[in-house]
Amino acid sequence: MTTVLLLAIAAALVSSSWVVTRIGRNIPRSAEGSEQLQAILNGAIDPILTLDAAHRILMFNPAAERMFGWRSSDAIGIDVKRLIQRHSAAPQNGAEPQLNSDGASLELRAGRYTLTAKRRDGTEFPIDASISEAIVKGKRLYTLVVRDLTEQRRIPDALRESESRYRGLLDISPVAIWLNRDNRITFANQACLALLGAGDLSQVLGKSPFQLLDAGSHDRARARIESLSAHPGKIVPAASEKIMRFDGQTRDVEVAAVRLDEPGHVSILVALLDVTQRNLAERELRESHEALRTLARSQRSIREEERARLSEQLHEGLGQLLAAAKMRLAAFDENPIGTQSESARSLKQKLEALLDEILTQVRDMAYELRPPMLDQLGLAATLEWLAQDVSRRYGAEVVTSIAEAGADHNVAVVLYRIARDTLESAAREASGAVVFLGLRRADDHLVLTLRHSVDGDMHSSNKLAQQAALISLREQLGLLNGSVETRSCGLAGNETVIAVPSNTVPENSEPCG
Repeated sequence: MTTVLLLAIAAALVSSSWVVTRIGRNIPRSAEGSEQLQAILNGAIDPILTLDAAHRILMFNPAAERMFGWRSSDAIGIDVKRLIQRHSAAPQNGAEPQLNSDGASLELRAGRYTLTAKRRDGTEFPIDASISEAIVKGKRLYTLVVRDLTEQRRIPDALRESESRYRGLLDISPVAIWLNRDNRITFANQACLALLGAGDLSQVLGKSPFQLLDAGSHDRARARIESLSAHPGKIVPAASEKIMRFDGQTRDVEVAAVRLDEPGHVSILVALLDVTQRNLAERELRESHEALRTLARSQRSIREEERARLSEQLHEGLGQLLAAAKMRLAAFDENPIGTQSESARSLKQKLEALLDEILTQVRDMAYELRPPMLDQLGLAATLEWLAQDVSRRYGAEVVTSIAEAGADHNVAVVLYRIARDTLESAAREASGAVVFLGLRRADDHLVLTLRHSVDGDMHSSNKLAQQAALISLREQLGLLNGSVETRSCGLAGNETVIAVPSNTVPENSEPCG
């Protein structure tokens, strides 16, 4: 009987090409090679079963034991329906086995089938079964070569689950996303439909991305697609574009894209962030800032005009009256009165001293408001006078390097006030301060440089006040589209470099030292 089984199995294996490649091509064709064939069956990695005409198991190899959980001694003689329960799919070739209500095959036919098997513990699993029929010495025998399809089934199931999960993630994403495959949109999430104003996914699928982009964005989009086409996995940074909605409106979007590694296709995943409202808010904010800057320039101009008027009134009006009063007092010396008392002469001297002090304060107030020489002689001469005045009043050493710059009136006023405030602050901050004041023209920039070192005891500085002063300085320069740079120069002190009307300090600004 063993020889008959082995011959039947040999015939079955010869007819099963996919098994032949796995267990060897040199299968014995005679009973004399039965020992060799038995060894092959025992070593085969695929389960092999042999059945008689009544579908009882006659041979059950070790691989079958491992798959079904039955020992060979227990499996031999039982009906195969206890192991193979029911048909689960159409046959891959050949006729379909006939099954009864219990799932057992009443008639086995040669072919390859996808079936459902059952382990001894009751666990069901899918199998691929290749059934061969042979008649040996007048007896009909069937050989089944089986493969477990569990893992094979699990892979597509896992892929479907993964695809479903990621599609779900894309669908709930607040960012609009579409998939461009070979220049056609094959997927779009709900946020994308909302962005495009599409009522249904069918309105988007199959369209070229260029049908949804504003015409002005086509060239840039085409360049990005060409860049991505040759580099799977490449990500292009976000770029600002416009899209056309189905209702004809345009929306501002930031577009980022990545090339997916999909053999045979150019697939690009595109994310579109709607920035229309943000751009509108930024534009309104810029317009608001510009309106505020215009208002600030207007108010500064009005204040400067008022300061100039008050300065003129103090200098030309009150100053002249006080000078005239002093001249009249001086008339006492030219026309002495013999009977003038000592007390009258003392009073006259006190009045003259008081008038001198008042004249000095009036002149200082006039220059504080707006030095007349700024309008008469220009910025360079006024800065030279300022350096001398600070030295006289505070005892600081002010070193100047001032070139005639031909500054615009508004620029001259702002730079003068910045220079005055900085010099006075540096002189008050420390005794024996050495201050540098420079003015020069560099290309289209007017550059004011202020640097101070300390020779003596430094008073404690108020960092908060310094920060506030720097903010105020930037605000003033902002009205002129100017810029300021502050830096420490070590032993040389602190330096402030101001440039107008540029937005940045020129590269050839004067170095520390």
